[in-house]
Formats: sequence, structure tokens, C-alpha cells
Amino acid sequence: MTQTLAWPQLSGRVARLPAPVLALGAFAAARCAGIVVLAAVARRTGQDTFALLGASWDARWYTGIAAHGYGRTLHFGPDVVHSDLAFFPLYPGLIRAAATVLPVSTPAAGILVAWLAAALAAWGIYAIGAHLYDRRTATLLVVLWGLLPHSVVLSMAYTEPVLTACAAWSLYALLTGRWVWAGTLAALAGLSRPNGFAVAAAVILVAGAGVPV
Repeated sequence: MTQTLAWPQLSGRVARLPAPVLALGAFAAARCAGIVVLAAVARRTGQDTFALLGASWDARWYTGIAAHGYGRTLHFGPDVVHSDLAFFPLYPGLIRAAATVLPVSTPAAGILVAWLAAALAAWGIYAIGAHLYDRRTATLLVVLWGLLPHSVVLSMAYTEPVLTACAAWSLYALLTGRWVWAGTLAALAGLSRPNGFAVAAAVILVAGAGVPV
């Protein structure tokens, strides 16, 4: 009988949680499901899940910059040159700070920063949806963002979560008339990825045009 009553009690407690917490929980569940799928594929193909999350493709560049600074150049041919100067400094800087404070490796710090940024981004997306529409729409936006095919990068040591967090909260600040925060976060978005400058451009255009938000 106790077990039968436990589920309604648990459901009631969950329903009383703040709406942003429920949205973030749904987002976390979506991303955990993605990681489980990734781990299953990694095991089937003989790969290491942690290496895929923290040391794949661009993640190697970001963690390399965090550990050793800029200055690495790879030559793959007479006309093919890859340089770490192509990667913007905000995310590597956050990785270095995390690795300095926490007793973790640089790749692990990259994953932790990305996961925290993804949570902040999901919260920002929820805030925008709730401000413009309602809590149900905001929750759906967060869940859909967490389930998109390319959302796998939100679980990896990539800079997309950092950019999205800066962009989402900059837009929310813009919508709520917090101009200093909007500009500051737009500048941070520009320091995370090249396309982050689009956020700064949007803030400048709205401010210059005097558009009410």
C-alpha cells in the first residue's frame, strides 16, 4: 500500500517544483538520453565515450589552448594549414579556470564547463519563451533544443553551449530593458565564436534604432 501511494506523492512534489526547474530537468533527461546513445555507439565501435566527449575534433584545439595557450599550427600540405588562432578565447579561458580550481583534467574541465553552459543556455531559452509566450511553450522550446540532432555538441567539450548561453541571456536582457547586461553578454558571445558577433550586431541595431522591447 505504501508503494502504491508513493507515486502520487512523488508526482505531486514534482508538480510543485518551479517551472524553470522542471524545464531544466526535462532538458537534462533529453541530454542524458543522448549521452546513453553515444555511449552505446562508442561501445559497439570500440571507442571511448569520454574521449569522444572531451577530445574529439575541435575539443582538442580548445583544451590545447586552455592547457598551453595559443601558438599551435598544423600543416597538412602545402595549401592546408590549421591554426589554433581560428578559435576564440572565452571557452578555453573558462576551461583553464575550471581546471585550475577543480582537481580534474583539462578535457574533464571542458566537459564540465560545456554542461554548465548548456544548463544556463536552456534556462535562458526558457526565460525567453516564458517572457514572450507562456511556461508551456518555454518548456517545449527547451526540450526541443535538447533533442535536436546536432545537440550532441551540448554534451561535448565544444563552445556552442557557451555561445548559446550568452546569446540567450543577452536577448532576454534586451527584451526586459537591461541594456548593460545585454551589451556585456553580447560582447562575451563575440568572444566565444565568430558568429557571436551577430548577437552584438542585434543589440547595437536595436539600441541605435530605439526600438521598444
